[in-house]
Amino acid sequence: MTAASNEPFVIPPPSLDDVLYEKDAGFAWVTLNRPVVRNAVNWSIRRRLMWALEQALADDEVKAVVLRANGPSFCAGGDLQSTPLIFPIATGSSNGVMFRGGFPLNAKVNFNYATYFSVSSTNDTLDSDRTAGGRAGLFFPGPRIEVGASWQKLLQEERTNAFGFHFAWQPTPLPLNLRSEYARSDLGSGYWIEAAYRLSQVPAWNKFMRRTEVVGRVQQLFAGHIDEDDAEEYGLPDVNTQEADFGLNYYLRDGLKATASYGRQFSSDGNFNLWNVGIAYRFALPLGRMGSQ
Repeated sequence: MTAASNEPFVIPPPSLDDVLYEKDAGFAWVTLNRPVVRNAVNWSIRRRLMWALEQALADDEVKAVVLRANGPSFCAGGDLQSTPLIFPIATGSSNGVMFRGGFPLNAKVNFNYATYFSVSSTNDTLDSDRTAGGRAGLFFPGPRIEVGASWQKLLQEERTNAFGFHFAWQPTPLPLNLRSEYARSDLGSGYWIEAAYRLSQVPAWNKFMRRTEVVGRVQQLFAGHIDEDDAEEYGLPDVNTQEADFGLNYYLRDGLKATASYGRQFSSDGNFNLWNVGIAYRFALPLGRMGSQ
């Protein structure tokens, strides 16, 4: 049993630090860096992971890539495979620089903050606009609750503003993770609510259940001032859309996880079924023959 830690428990928002990249002696070390949520893979980790692999592939000095993770778990789920509908209008950072930190206000409340500047990029994988913004949050270690707000300014074209709010709760007695987010911009507004529950406390078939996690998400997007071309560019629906998702994660062993989810999307453009099935596996990818050390 792991002893309780006195360190502040802060559920991190999406960040440039979600995946770390460093090079040493012919190796590219790619590190998943969301240990508080057991490095659950979300849209931010996928995006930063693609960036890190592109860096390694473009570097002739890199002979092998090693994928690793910070924290006690390599990669444990809770995040569904599909990204939230509001992802393109969320106020998170992208390709650029960030200054972040935190400190305790008193014994019961911690304050965390971040400011960032994102540069414009037209790369198909890392496409981003030039923006500046920030976020601030309050974390309550006793009930393990975080609430926060964020703001973003587009520094090109229409120079519009966007803002958002987020909430997260991990109750101490239960293997449960509750998260939600609201975002609003000129392109639209919306919210999502997600819950992930590890079945480790189910007494029946415990050997099987303790490896299983159930995940559910409901979300809604209200289309803003957006035409079909902008909707395609930003990956947003151009009509009001609702979606419900249900997923299962099964941990076969350390570093190997099977995932599956089903979703149903509802809009005036039609109703659609969304299926995702996958395997997450820890591996090292050699890019060439290693020389003698």
